[in-house]
Amino acid sequence: MSTPNDLEEFPTLIYNPHENLTVQSKNKCAIVSGEYGYFHYGQNSFDDSGWGCAYRSFQTCLIDIGDKPSNFVGSKKWIGSLELSFCLQNMFNITSKILTSKSGSDLAEHARALIFHFENGGAPVMIGGGQLAHTIIGIDYNPRLGNCQYLVLDPHYTGTDNIDDILAGGWCGWKPATFWSKKDFYNLLVVINGEKICCENENGHEGCVNSIKWNDSGTLLASGSDDQHLIIWHQNGRLLRRLQTLHSNNIFSVLFVPHAHDHLLLSAAGDSLILLHELDQMSSNDLCHIQKWECKGRVKKMAICKEEPRIFWAVSEDGVLKQCDLRDNKTTDFNFSEEYGSLKSLAINESSSEMLAIGLSSALVPIYDKRNMKEPIMKLLPSHLSVNEEGHFLSTNLEFNKIGTELLLAKECLSFYQKLHPEDTSAEHIIGKISEEEDESLNWTSNDFRDYIDRFTGHLNINTDIKEASWFGGDDQFIVAGSDCGSIFIWERQTEKVVKVLKGDNFTVNCVQPHPDRCLIASSGIDKVVRFWEPSTTSLKKITEKDQIEETEDRDISKNKYDLMKKNRRRRTPEMIWEQLINSVGMGIFNVDENNQSDDDENVNNNQQQQVIHCRQM
Repeated sequence: MSTPNDLEEFPTLIYNPHENLTVQSKNKCAIVSGEYGYFHYGQNSFDDSGWGCAYRSFQTCLIDIGDKPSNFVGSKKWIGSLELSFCLQNMFNITSKILTSKSGSDLAEHARALIFHFENGGAPVMIGGGQLAHTIIGIDYNPRLGNCQYLVLDPHYTGTDNIDDILAGGWCGWKPATFWSKKDFYNLLVVINGEKICCENENGHEGCVNSIKWNDSGTLLASGSDDQHLIIWHQNGRLLRRLQTLHSNNIFSVLFVPHAHDHLLLSAAGDSLILLHELDQMSSNDLCHIQKWECKGRVKKMAICKEEPRIFWAVSEDGVLKQCDLRDNKTTDFNFSEEYGSLKSLAINESSSEMLAIGLSSALVPIYDKRNMKEPIMKLLPSHLSVNEEGHFLSTNLEFNKIGTELLLAKECLSFYQKLHPEDTSAEHIIGKISEEEDESLNWTSNDFRDYIDRFTGHLNINTDIKEASWFGGDDQFIVAGSDCGSIFIWERQTEKVVKVLKGDNFTVNCVQPHPDRCLIASSGIDKVVRFWEPSTTSLKKITEKDQIEETEDRDISKNKYDLMKKNRRRRTPEMIWEQLINSVGMGIFNVDENNQSDDDENVNNNQQQQVIHCRQM
């Protein structure tokens, strides 16, 4: 970006040369906003021979901040995006992030991130690789084909500041992906302009937010609440639409229908109804839907597969798994009430769409082949629990990883079931391998059940039956989950260690939904807000009713994670669970003092003030 002094030092400097280009595109297109100056080789008749335009001052800057030795001045060693990010941070307190591609042909993997960056007022993006550096100031992206074009400023122009010559020579213009070499890796320097670790919108729901779900592209988030309303959010946290529904009880599950241009949204609730909404036909006060399915119990979770976008599945507390066809409104019911009791959650394996896992009100998790629902192809059960053990061992959430080889379960602790797939991913072959393999790494507890591989502990999951746990990261290298202590826990998959704890709610965090592409997490719980989290060195921001961003308290509480984990461990003991249960129904006579806990559980303050904790229906 240029400054007022540039007008005196560079009187012929050209600003925003891209505005002289004609943009004709039916794709997703985003271009830098604001004013910038175009600097290039030979600017103002300066001799760049042997240096390069970026070297005029950055060599000495890198020495000053301690990144380079003193003999770096005058050298021809590479200065790239990473070094420039050091200078921006140390000299101007400007935070940036580096996006990396192993090849120029892989740059499209950052297309959505660049679109979001430019749509939200992002600065020009430097890209460096091989022996050259350029500036990206816009992107044109076809999400269906994955094709990209980039609006590029090329600093290697050596002529005069003549806009016609610059445009005619392609020094400012749209470039295909082949503009960058397949043989070189590239770093993109993206300035973080006021991004926040968390934002929350107070002008939203009027009750607990029980379900949140991203669309496939990550541009929209849907939420459902105790207030029986649906809200559509922009990925930056802005409320787009608030929609009234015909539900008469808490909404527990929301779901975008794939390949429907984000026009179709499913909602399921405690009134035993599933509704299909066409968003284009709804206004804020409309009480309409285009299809309805009735169940006999509270509907807790829905699932749909991209390979079969017109068929969705739902589980309800009457023990019925329902298959629904959006094309003809036909349903098929599978009644497991006698065998399993209540059904709480389910998940479909996107990599093997015939595989469906069901979460029960007991410790068992059966996995079925959707083409033959008579018997499960696999049964998952922690070795320290029995098949019929009920209570807080129920599975509140299930989720397959991206490649479909592992299943994450949210119970009292998080459990990992690994090697769900042999080399052949068909359900028939899985059945055969279950009976054939004797590998100890599979951790069989018997001939019928498979044990977990890993456990992730520290959080608390006993108060609600809708608590989620999700995979996080491009390679599913992290696990994220909500907790009854109001925190969001993030574990590293490989080490099973807690790496981050965030204050996500004043009471309980139930829902955690990582963005499909960005390092961004949406969360919700007992509070009537939806929160959006992303890394930043800036302070927490809050979106007010007037969509103004305000600073508020820091919600990163990782430094206290060990004390918090210790408190959660104490609350999981049978005595503490019983005490919380008594309190929840209004019969409690003791108030647990979490600020003065000791290992001696017999020390009870008989003078504690009586407190009744009201039970919230989830």
